[in-house]
Amino acid sequence: MIGDINGDGKINSVDPSLLLSLYADMAKSDEDADLETFFICDINRDGSIDARDASALLAYVADLNNGYPGTIIDYMYEFYGIIIHPHYYRIFKPAE
Repeated sequence: MIGDINGDGKINSVDPSLLLSLYADMAKSDEDADLETFFICDINRDGSIDARDASALLAYVADLNNGYPGTIIDYMYEFYGIIIHPHYYRIFKPAE
C-alpha cells in the first residue's frame, strides 16, 4: 500500500520515520530502491524518494491522528493536487 513503508497494513507515525531513514541510506550508498519500494515510497509521485515524500507522509499521519477520514490517495489529491490511481500498487500486489 502506498505509504505503508513497513508493510504492516496501516499508515502510522512509524512510516514517515522509516521513509526518511530509507532516503538517508539511499543517499549514502548511491543505490536505487527496487521497483516495489519505489512505488510505495514515492508519495508525491515526482520520480524520486526524498524528504518531500517523508514530509507529505508525516503531514498525512498528523492529520489522520486529528480525524482526517480519507486515505493517503485522497489526501494527496486534496492537499497536493496529486492524482494517484487507487490500484496503482496492485501492479505488485494483485487484487484477491
